[in-house]
Amino acid sequence: MQKQAQEDAQTELNALSPRIPNLVVQIEGAPASDPAITVDGESLSSALIGERRPVNPGRHTVLGVLGSQRVKSDVEVGEGQQKTVVLKLHAVAGKGPASNSIGKPTAGTSAPGKDELTAESNRQSSYRTAGFIGIGAGAAGVAVGAVAGVLAMGKKSDIDKNPNCVANQCLPSERDLVESYNRLRTISTIGFVA
Repeated sequence: MQKQAQEDAQTELNALSPRIPNLVVQIEGAPASDPAITVDGESLSSALIGERRPVNPGRHTVLGVLGSQRVKSDVEVGEGQQKTVVLKLHAVAGKGPASNSIGKPTAGTSAPGKDELTAESNRQSSYRTAGFIGIGAGAAGVAVGAVAGVLAMGKKSDIDKNPNCVANQCLPSERDLVESYNRLRTISTIGFVA
């Protein structure tokens, strides 16, 4: 059974592989190990420069920082496509690799560095988290609205069948039933609006 599951998974992977988009990041004008590179706020190892990197379909932001240089490129990658982004940076004379120069501004300059990349990554992560919270709250609102709506329809059916209620008018003795129906309608509406 496990062998069959592995074979099924491999078959699915083989079918999906051609549809997975890839992104290749290349550096021009500086050694690949010097700049700090991020793709959508996530650090990209210098060992992966020039290599295909699977990504989700859609828009991606590639950022390269070297000394005081900051190069940003946005690219749209469709299903099954491979796109190459070339970041043009100039080697910094007398500077070592990025780990020695990034994040340490020289006198009179304000060089973007790893702290700035981390801050940008944190901002994107915050937006992503807020998006998931919004989706979760929306789904919860729809669920509450749907459940309350179904219960309200049940109450409406009870009112329609009640001999003490005629033409949307009920006797005072049915006040609790009517109030319960109105409460459920309100909750349903609020849930769907939320």
